[in-house]
Amino acid sequence: MLSVSLPGFNKGDTLHLQTLKTQRQAYFPRQFFDVWGPAENESARDQKIVVHGPAGMQLRAAQRGGWTISHATTGGAETFTATLAEHHAEFPGTATVDASDYSPIFEVSSFPSWAAVGAAYWSTARPRRR
Repeated sequence: MLSVSLPGFNKGDTLHLQTLKTQRQAYFPRQFFDVWGPAENESARDQKIVVHGPAGMQLRAAQRGGWTISHATTGGAETFTATLAEHHAEFPGTATVDASDYSPIFEVSSFPSWAAVGAAYWSTARPRRR
């Protein structure tokens, strides 16, 4: 367990955390796909995600669970901003297929459909040995 003590930070104070992820190598050639969001069993407040990409990629964005999405194109760059005001932890039943079935998610993709994402993953699969 890691314990961090911040000087001048008291109980009830607000702490803002910022993380940066830079992806320079595409998992799929000339394509992009990523998903963000808190797990369904974690509470979250004031989350903000900003995605910058070249306008030529024709990125698309989608959400589930209360994200507010804005989109802007400036010059040759596209920017998607997603904000999640508040998410209260939920504890779905044991029959849940996956945690992401209930989690609030924000996704950005250059793929035109989920079928295209699946086809890209299958194209990287190795044939099964017999």
